[in-house]
Amino acid sequence: MVNEIMITIKLFTLKTVDFVEWDAFVDVSNNGTIFHKASFYLYHDSPKSIDFFEFYYKHKKVASCIGSIQGNEFKSPFAASYGGFCWANRVRFSVQEEVIQSFEIELMNRSITKLTFVHAPITYQRFPDQSAEFIFLYSKYSLEQTLISSVINLQEFSINECSNLAKRNYSATASKKLKISFESTENLDESYHILLKNKEKFNLKPTHSLQELQKLSDLFPGKIEFVNAFVDKTLISSIVNFITNNRTVLAFYISTDYDYNQFKAVNYLLMSCAIEYKLRGYKSYDLGVSMETDTDNPMDPRRSLLFFKEHFMARGELRTRFSKELM
Repeated sequence: MVNEIMITIKLFTLKTVDFVEWDAFVDVSNNGTIFHKASFYLYHDSPKSIDFFEFYYKHKKVASCIGSIQGNEFKSPFAASYGGFCWANRVRFSVQEEVIQSFEIELMNRSITKLTFVHAPITYQRFPDQSAEFIFLYSKYSLEQTLISSVINLQEFSINECSNLAKRNYSATASKKLKISFESTENLDESYHILLKNKEKFNLKPTHSLQELQKLSDLFPGKIEFVNAFVDKTLISSIVNFITNNRTVLAFYISTDYDYNQFKAVNYLLMSCAIEYKLRGYKSYDLGVSMETDTDNPMDPRRSLLFFKEHFMARGELRTRFSKELM
C-alpha cells in the first residue's frame, strides 16, 4: 500500500464543471472516450445527479472520473456505457495506485460504502495499460462481471479475410445496388422506428429516446453517425455508430426491418462501415457485447451473435466491472 498520499482531488457538478477544459483532457488522454466527456451528460431528457472528480499529482492533472452516488454506492459510469478513471498518457503505476487509494478515502469520508467501475475494452486505449486493473485486484476489488465485446481490428481488416459467407452476402447485396448513406439525423425518425421494433422482439427498449439521440448528434457533430441502407427510397436497416475517440468506433445500435431480410442489409452495412472507418484511419470497430438477455446469468454469451460477428474478423475483448466494499 502507499504510505503517503500526494494526490489532490477536485470535485465538480454539472453546474460547476468547465466542459471545455474537462473534454480537452479526455481528448488527449490515454483511454478517454465520448462517455468520459462532461458534455456527454448534457443530452439527457432530464438532468442526472453526476459528480466530476479530477485528480492532481504534484499540481499536474493525471486522471478524471465521472460517476453518480446512488444510495451509499458510487457508480461509474452512470447513464453512460463506459466509466472508471480516464488517465493521462503514461501515468506511472505508483501514481495510479495513489489516485485509486485517495479516491477510496474520499468516498469513505462521504460515507460511501461501495464503489463500482465499468471499463471499456482495451482497444479504446492509445497505449495498452492494465495497471489499474491489477491495482483493483491487488486491492481486493471483486471482478463482479465480465462481458464479451466483439471488436474488428481495422488495421488488419480485409474483405478477403472475412468468412466466405460474409463475402458472398456482401457481393450479392452489392449486385442488388442497395444504397447506403453515412449521415447525421436526416432519417432518424425512420431508423428509430425500426430500432424500436427490433428491441420489442427481445422485450427491450433502446437506451436513448429519439430526442436524446437527436441531442447527442447536436452535441457531438460528426461523432454520432447514422449509417442507413435503402431499397429505392425505403429505409430497411440502420447502424448508429458512436465515434468514441480518434481510435475506436462503437456500433451502438444495429437494427433491420425483417420484412427485407433477403437483402442481408446488416451484413452489407457492417462490411461497409469497416471499410469506411479503416479508410478514415480508425484502429478498431467495436460491434458491442453479445449476451443473452433472458437468462439469470448476465454473462451467458449469445453464441449465435458472436458467431455472426466473427464473420467480419471480429474477436473478443473483455468489458469488465470491478466493485469494492469500502466499509
